[in-house]
Formats: sequence, structure tokens, C-alpha cells
Amino acid sequence: YEVDDDLGAPCKIVMHVKSTPLDVVDDLSAMFRTLSPTTIEKVAPTRGPINGWSSVVIHLESGAGLRRASQLGYLRCRFNLSAVAATYVNRSAVLCISPALGGAAADATRTGRVPIEVSNNAQDFSSSGTTFEYIAAVRVARIFPASGPTDGGVLVQVEGEGFISGVPRCS
Repeated sequence: YEVDDDLGAPCKIVMHVKSTPLDVVDDLSAMFRTLSPTTIEKVAPTRGPINGWSSVVIHLESGAGLRRASQLGYLRCRFNLSAVAATYVNRSAVLCISPALGGAAADATRTGRVPIEVSNNAQDFSSSGTTFEYIAAVRVARIFPASGPTDGGVLVQVEGEGFISGVPRCS
């Protein structure tokens, strides 16, 4: 067996398989590995549009087995009840693409915070209490001036809906 550098050694489990309560048919053994649960430290960004598609990096305090979980296709993020595949970044971070907020297509004004959690086995998720906020999509109505010099230095005014005060959305 192969020992991953961020995992402990596997342990051997012996199972007795019986066809009837009295007869032992075979002894089977399998390698089994226990992993510490993942614990979320922080999420960046902490908010994204209700239509989804935000790249969200989840930084973990403990993330044993992330690389192997990713290789096996078990690494997941869950936004409220919607689980999505996660991508291994490093021993303490994963990348997820936020799904659309449920019902967002029908109600584009619905926003809110949802729990975000991580799993390294596609079944058991962290319980960190960390949230991700879905916000209304920004709608740009007008940009003035519409053009400027290539070396910059021009103040640009953007008008529209959905802007959050104090939060830069473009650079």
C-alpha cells in the first residue's frame, strides 16, 4: 500500500462473511483509513452572485487527505444543500465553483447567506458554521466616459443596480 504524506498509515480490517448464521464462508481483509474531519478556517471571497460561477477558495485548518480525496474524486464543497466537486489547491486549501442559489432563475431578487462546508470522502461534511453570501447580480446601466487614454488616469463613473457600498467590484 502507498502512504500519502498527509495521511496516517492505513489499518487492516478483517471481515467474516457468512452465508448463514452458522457457517463462515470466507475471511476477507481490506485496508481502511480514517481521516480527521476537515475544518474551515476562512473562505475567499465570502460572497458571490446568485447565478453562481464564483471561484471560491476554502482555506482549511485541518485538511488531511485532500490530495488523495481529489485523486479519487471524493473532494466536495457544499453550498447549503448543493454539493459540487472541489479542486485540490494545496494541503490547506481547495477551490470550488459556487452553484446558483436554488430558485435564482425564477427569483433574481432573492439573496442570502448559506452554510458552506467541505468533505474529503463525498459523504461526511465539515460543520464549521462558515457561510457564503449570495448577492444580487450587478447590472450596469451606464459607464461615463465610454473611453479614455491607454495610460489611464481618468475617473470613470459606473451607474446601475446591485452595487454594495464600500466593496470594490472591479479594478
